[in-house]
Amino acid sequence: MSVLRVTDLTVRYAPGVRAVQGAGLTVAAGEVLGVVGESGSGKTALALAVMGLLPDDARVTGSVRLRGRELLGRSDAELSRVRGKDLAMVFQDPLSALTPVHTVGDQIAETVRIHARVSRAAARARAVALLDLVGIPGAQRRARAYPHELSGGMRQRVMIAMAIANDPAVVIADEPTAALDATVQAQVLDVLRVAKEATGAAIVLITHDPGVVAGFSDRVMVMHAGRSVESGPVEELLRRPGTPYTNELLRASSPARESPVPPSRPERPAVLDVDGLVRHHALYKGPLRLRQAGSVRAVDGIGFRIREGETLALVGESGSGKTTTLMEILRLSRPQGGRVALFGRDTATLRASDRKALRRDVQVVFQDPFSSLNPRMRVADILAEPLTAHGMPTSRARARVEALVELVGLEPAHARRYPHALSGGQRQRVGIARALALEPRLLLLDEPVAALDVIARAEVLGLLERLRERLGMACLLVTHDIGVVRRLADQVAVMYAGRLVEIGPADGVCGDPAHPYTRALLDAVPLADPCLEQRRPRVFLRGDPPDPASPPAGCRFRSRCPRYAMLTAAEGVLCEEDDPESRPVRPGEGAGHSVACHHPLAEGESAP
Repeated sequence: MSVLRVTDLTVRYAPGVRAVQGAGLTVAAGEVLGVVGESGSGKTALALAVMGLLPDDARVTGSVRLRGRELLGRSDAELSRVRGKDLAMVFQDPLSALTPVHTVGDQIAETVRIHARVSRAAARARAVALLDLVGIPGAQRRARAYPHELSGGMRQRVMIAMAIANDPAVVIADEPTAALDATVQAQVLDVLRVAKEATGAAIVLITHDPGVVAGFSDRVMVMHAGRSVESGPVEELLRRPGTPYTNELLRASSPARESPVPPSRPERPAVLDVDGLVRHHALYKGPLRLRQAGSVRAVDGIGFRIREGETLALVGESGSGKTTTLMEILRLSRPQGGRVALFGRDTATLRASDRKALRRDVQVVFQDPFSSLNPRMRVADILAEPLTAHGMPTSRARARVEALVELVGLEPAHARRYPHALSGGQRQRVGIARALALEPRLLLLDEPVAALDVIARAEVLGLLERLRERLGMACLLVTHDIGVVRRLADQVAVMYAGRLVEIGPADGVCGDPAHPYTRALLDAVPLADPCLEQRRPRVFLRGDPPDPASPPAGCRFRSRCPRYAMLTAAEGVLCEEDDPESRPVRPGEGAGHSVACHHPLAEGESAP
C-alpha cells in the first residue's frame, strides 16, 4: 500500500510557464523511489509542491495524498503539523538550510519538541542519539557545534538526522549529494540507507545522476520538461531504457572518452614544473590577531611536471589542497617554499612586467561560472575585456569575440545576453571562451563541471576534449571527479591532506591504483548499471581528513585507511612513525607511476 500518492500534479509559476505538467508517482512504505532528470526538468518543483513550500505566486493543481489524506489546499498552519513529523525533507545545501546562530543539537531538539511533548533534556538526548545514528563521531560534542564548524558531509548528516527525528512516513531528499565529493557522497547515501532501515520511512531521492539511484533505489522515475517520461524498477529501466531521453542521461553519466587521448611524449618540453611547493596559512590568537598559534598546512611539499599538450589531473577530496596549489601557480611569484617554473622561467625571479606578459599564456576556468562572470556586462564585453586589456584594437577584439563564441559552441545571440540569461552549461562555455581569448599555452581548470548536471557536464567535457586536441594546450585539471579524470587526463596526481600520495599515467592510476586512498576514490564513484553497482566490492572511507593545522605523525591517511586497520601492532608502527616517501610502484620502472605508502596495493589488488 502506498504512503504517498501524487496524481496529475501541475505547477504554474506564471501564465504559460509550467514547471510540472501532470506528473504522478506512488511510494510504498520502506521503498526508495529515485526521481532523475537534468536541471530544469521539474524535480525540485515537484518536491516543493508535495511539501507545500512553493512561493505564493505558484499555482498547484492535482492531488497529493499522504497516508490517504489530501495535502493540497490545506493551510500553511495545517501543513506545518505534517512537515517534520509525517513528511520530511533533506535539502540540497545544508549550510543554507541550517540556522547559523544555533547549535546543530539545539536545531534537532527543536524539531523533536515541535511535534512531541517531551522535556528539553529528553529532546537533547534524542538529538545526540540521532547524530550517533547517522555516523557523526563524538555525537555529544558535535551536538554543541554550529553549522559552520562542520564539514559539508557532516552538515548533510545533520540534515538527515533532523529529517528522521520524528520517524516520518516519507523523506524527500533533494539532490542530497550534488555538492559533495564522491567519497562523501557514498557516505551520505549509506547514512540514508541506515536512516531508512531505522525508521522504515519511504524515501524519494531526487538527483540528476543515474549512478546515484542505481545502487540505492527500488524504482526510478525519469522527468523531462516537467513531465514524467518513464518509470519502472531500477534494474529494468536503467539497463533497458524505453525513451531516447533516458538513453541520453545514461550516456552522459558515462566516464568514457569520446576519442582516445594520444600518449604523452617525454621529449616534449615542460610547460609547468612544480617542486617541493609549500603553502602554510598562519593561525593567530586573540581579537587583534597579534600572536601566531600555529599554521594550516594546506600544501606541504608537492611536486609534478606538465609537458606541452599534456593534461595532468590533480585529484582529491575537498580540503586536500588542490585549489590552493592552483592559486599558488596563478600568483606567478615566489612561493612560500619550493619552486614553480612556467615555460622554463622560475616565478621567483619574475618582475611585474614579466608577470603581465606571462599571464597571456596562463589562464584559468573557475568552478562557478556565475560568480566568476561580471553580472553587469554582456557576454561580448566579458570576452573582449582580456583582449583590450592586453592592447588589442577594438575592431580586432570584436572579430575575435565572434570567433570565440563559435569556437565554444554558442550562438551569436548569446553574445548579447547577460550571464543570468544563460544556463549553467552556457555560462561555463563563456568562462572557457574567456580563458581561451588570449590563446594560452597553459589552461588551469578548477572543478570546471562540478556545478553542472550530467547532460551539461557531458557537453562541457566534450568541448574541453575537442579544444585541447585542436589547440594543443597543456592543462592542469583540479577535480574530485574520477569520471572527469578518465575523460580528459594523461597524468593523474592524487592529493591527500596537502601531500601527493600517488602520481602516474591516468590508465595506470585509475586502472590499477597502488594507494588505498586512490582505490577508495574509485570505489566511491557510482555506476549507472544497477547490477554492477549493487554487486561490486567497495570500501567506504570513514571519518574526515585530519586537521591540517595539526596533522598526525607518520602517514596522514592511516586514521581512515582500511589497510592500516587490518595490520598487526608491529606492522602498523611504520605507518604511525614514518611519513612515507614517494617511490616507484614497480621497481625498475622509474618515476612514471609512484606511490607514497608503506603498504601499497599489489597489482590488481583491491583494498580490504
